[in-house]
Amino acid sequence: MQYIMINGGLANQLFQYIFFRYIEETTGDECILDDSEFVVTNFFNGYEIEDIFGLKPKRLSQIMPPDEWDKLIESSHKTSFKTIPGILSEKEPLSVIQEGNLFIDATTSYKNQFDGEIFNATLNEYVPQVKDIEGSIYYFGYWINPFWFYYIRDIIIKELTFPPITDDFNINMRNRICSTNSVAIHVRRGEFIDIGRATPSEFYYNKVFEMRYKVRNPTFFVFSDDLKWCIENAENLGFIKTDEIVYVDGNKLKDSFRDMQLMSLCQNMVFGSSSFSYLASLLNQNPNKFIIQPTRQYTL
Repeated sequence: MQYIMINGGLANQLFQYIFFRYIEETTGDECILDDSEFVVTNFFNGYEIEDIFGLKPKRLSQIMPPDEWDKLIESSHKTSFKTIPGILSEKEPLSVIQEGNLFIDATTSYKNQFDGEIFNATLNEYVPQVKDIEGSIYYFGYWINPFWFYYIRDIIIKELTFPPITDDFNINMRNRICSTNSVAIHVRRGEFIDIGRATPSEFYYNKVFEMRYKVRNPTFFVFSDDLKWCIENAENLGFIKTDEIVYVDGNKLKDSFRDMQLMSLCQNMVFGSSSFSYLASLLNQNPNKFIIQPTRQYTL
């Protein structure tokens, strides 16, 4: 049995789902998503994969008998503070594969951590050897690397098909994107400002300039969780008065995924440190796209 932790916002969930499908396809083992985090935290919009894409992977909350599930949630988050792998290992021998030191860092405050073997995989790297470790495994990580996707690309492109656009705002945006030399600019701010992960405006300034010379007559579609800041700092982001700029403002809360969908339709993309726009770039099927991001660039 293979267990894959799933948590966070939509993009994190999707990267973990891609890894889940990779393990399924390459090992043939039964895989289960540990969705317990969504029971105890109301993070972003909760578990979204089924609502948006109609996918129904096996989840721990659904296959575990209700009384056992209630006991697991009680023990892991309310009373004993046991780790989920620790609880699961009471029934079957289990090892943990963690990205970086994520599992150990996340469980330092737990009274009952985990007595089994823990293997390390380099954070955000493609380490296919993880699938070769024998026995039941609990995978603890985010698995944000394009090569998990690339290995099963045809499967993922088919499964991660966005629902049809039916509202006037997004129909208009889609039509404008598809009828222009569109360049998506994604600026992630929000909590990234507080934790020091926001991509500096200098990056955008240089890359918007670069994109202007790569793409003839570009139309820039700006996506952000802080569009007001983007408008006020347009010059610092590299925009000039003659640029055609569209600030995409309309998709909130449960409709936030539409921004990912629209970005994936743009011919080209510039984005900072954001798994949301990174995932959009992987789902972008333009064979001649220019993708510019601050980490290493991969051509898929």
